[in-house]
Amino acid sequence: MLKSSLLAICSLLLVLFLVLTYTTSVVVLEWDILMMSSVNFSTSLILDKLSVLFLMIITWISSFIMIYSNEYMLDDQGKNRFFWILMFFIVSMLFLIMLPNLIGILLGWDGLGLTSFLLIIHYQNNKSLMAGMLTIITNRLGDVSIILALSVYLIYGSWNNLMVNKENILSFLLLMAGMTKSAQLPFSAWLPAAMAAPTPVSALVHSSTLVTAGVYLLIRFNNILIMTKIAQMTLKYAALMTMFMASLMAMYEFDLKKIIALSTLSQLGMMMIILSMSKTTLAFFHLITHALFKSMLFMCAGVLIHASAGLQDIRNMGKLVKLFPVTISSLNFSNMALMGIPFMSGFYSKHSILDFSLMMETNIYFVTVFIMSMMLTCSYSMKLLIFSSFIMEKTYGSIIMKESNSSMVVSTFLMTMMTTIMGSCYIWLYTSVNIYVLPKMLASLALYLIMAGIMLGWFCLLSWKGSFIYFKGKMWFLPFISMNPNNSLSLALGENYLYNENTWIEFTGGQSLNKVNMIYSALLNLMQMNSLKLLIFLAMIWFVYF
Repeated sequence: MLKSSLLAICSLLLVLFLVLTYTTSVVVLEWDILMMSSVNFSTSLILDKLSVLFLMIITWISSFIMIYSNEYMLDDQGKNRFFWILMFFIVSMLFLIMLPNLIGILLGWDGLGLTSFLLIIHYQNNKSLMAGMLTIITNRLGDVSIILALSVYLIYGSWNNLMVNKENILSFLLLMAGMTKSAQLPFSAWLPAAMAAPTPVSALVHSSTLVTAGVYLLIRFNNILIMTKIAQMTLKYAALMTMFMASLMAMYEFDLKKIIALSTLSQLGMMMIILSMSKTTLAFFHLITHALFKSMLFMCAGVLIHASAGLQDIRNMGKLVKLFPVTISSLNFSNMALMGIPFMSGFYSKHSILDFSLMMETNIYFVTVFIMSMMLTCSYSMKLLIFSSFIMEKTYGSIIMKESNSSMVVSTFLMTMMTTIMGSCYIWLYTSVNIYVLPKMLASLALYLIMAGIMLGWFCLLSWKGSFIYFKGKMWFLPFISMNPNNSLSLALGENYLYNENTWIEFTGGQSLNKVNMIYSALLNLMQMNSLKLLIFLAMIWFVYF
């Protein structure tokens, strides 16, 4: 019932998107609730091609995730609870997308944080709980930023972002909210940790909706962000380092879901980079295409993990194309879209972002790190493709099963079709076309980067060891900095206190002083009872030695 309803809503949104696109119209509905002390309490609803298309993509992905989860969560005791939390998550996204009012955005924002926490701790163990706590604590920073932004909006007597003027503090508050929700440095540690959730959650929540909510927020409030150049530069270089760090770490990761999570982190950095250059259209274009092929990538990973009894190490997944032809084909399609192979969905958005970035006035540091990050994206995608398709089989034969015509495989295949054509469809439907005139070498740079990244991914299959490799593979120690110091400090203090209590405190404390006092008291008592003998003994010593 839920799946059919979501598909019906998706069809209606598609029709509405086509109407809004070709009529170039925007519908804003506003309802004034009350006026109190010159403050207008109102609620708004915005229908434009941006919000309608994003909502259509979310309902499309959600409907197939529901079908997919029927089999994936078949034997799970909390299946019904899982579905209802997932529906509440979709409703929270609806608030966030279609309400330009900051109060409505805060409702959706808090709903996303709460439901993501509940979904991450679905498997009730310590690892899931720690991941959920890290996620919700990090995202609470963004919630506080939005609440502070509400107080700034109160100065203008309205919480509608369409009514606000220039205000520098708003830029930094909204920037903080967007960076925490989209896991930009230094708030990146929660996204790989959130892979403790079930795979359908990762496919919907941590690839296409929750993590892109920060990008969508900054797209909506870009008119405020561009007022402050410092905020733009902060976002630009934080996103650049996030993209580079995630791409580099993915090269040394072998957990299937964490590789895809780090890939998501890298692409979020790319969206934020182009957003810092005020190109909201390109950022939204890549957001849409990325949501599709990344959710498909998670769905393919879920099929492999489900069939291999929870196995997630790609080093034990050799030549699975024989056992899972449809799933591995879909996995490779999404990998090619991620690399930006010509005429895949990622080709149109990534190459446009690269071309525009090279046209901007920037420094050699930015260009070098940005190009290296894009090349590393191709490298870890090639590594995943090689391990899943070409490396000799190392799987546990008694555990692995063959692919069947299950609902998981069918939904993955249908998502593959949508992912393959979405990039070109968006280009055809979009009326304005930007033409970038670049030198021949720069125009061909994207293809050179793909080839160089593929070669690097092939050569980096060897296992390297060293402290710097450990530093890169551990996400620049961000998980340790974000979570472990508090726990380690508390445990260390507790151990030291216990050790001192059993040793030095026991020796120098009240009981030890009591024993010392008893000894001195006994000695003094002995001296008082034998004072004459003591005087004779001291006199003998005096006469002998002196």
